[in-house]
Amino acid sequence: MEMQEKLSNSQDEIGIGKVIEGGKARALMAKATLKSCNEMWQQQQENLGEKWQYTEKIDEHVNEGINLESAISSQTMLIQWLKLETDDLQALIQILLKWRS
Repeated sequence: MEMQEKLSNSQDEIGIGKVIEGGKARALMAKATLKSCNEMWQQQQENLGEKWQYTEKIDEHVNEGINLESAISSQTMLIQWLKLETDDLQALIQILLKWRS
């Protein structure tokens, strides 16, 4: 009974004078409900697709950050190694200069 009242109220609001009864009312309500559900389903699928794209972009940026951090770490280690090599060369130069004198 409640669905028929809603349908009747909807008809009154939009100015439909013809009263639809029984099975026709249920069929009309079912059709409207299915249409609404289908529209909501499509909207949710679109939203899910957008969220998935954002997730992929975030994942790409995180990977880029990790790669940059790794590259910086490697560069830092190379700089430290070069400093040690430079110190060793300086020490050898000092030894050679003393030996030459």
